[in-house]
Amino acid sequence: MTEILKYIVARNHALNARSAMPPVPGMLNRALRRVRELARHDCLICLIGDATGIDDETRRHVTRLTEHNDVLSVFVYDPLERAMPEAGRLVFSDGGSQLEFDTTRRSARDAYRDDFQQRIDRMTLTSRRHAIPLLRISTAAGVLRSSPASLSASSGYSELPAFRKAR
Repeated sequence: MTEILKYIVARNHALNARSAMPPVPGMLNRALRRVRELARHDCLICLIGDATGIDDETRRHVTRLTEHNDVLSVFVYDPLERAMPEAGRLVFSDGGSQLEFDTTRRSARDAYRDDFQQRIDRMTLTSRRHAIPLLRISTAAGVLRSSPASLSASSGYSELPAFRKAR
């Protein structure tokens, strides 16, 4: 397990905004398809992300994964996604392209907030439907401060439940 975590940390450190890799629609579903091939029974699967890319195919993969495995969902978000402040014109970049966002327009802030809310609602619904614990991790608060409160607030659990032993 330690080797897996070290590998994840190394891969995370290799990420950067200047990467030439363009966004790939369907990547989440391809990854879940591969996980289904590898995790056939009694595995712990942690789904970590920002809930972009969740669709009906994603739900089918998650349904199949939860039949014989334990799944934990971790929703990572920036607090600005929940409520973009009125801060004038902001410029965002992915290392190649730039996007200007006029936060003085209430309709733009509302659309941004609504998109965030739809993503968290999709992830929450999928998690509840399959009895998957859901952690909400804020990039501002950090993992240790976010985890216990988010788990009890969103899932109805006061602490991480014991995973199923028998199938």
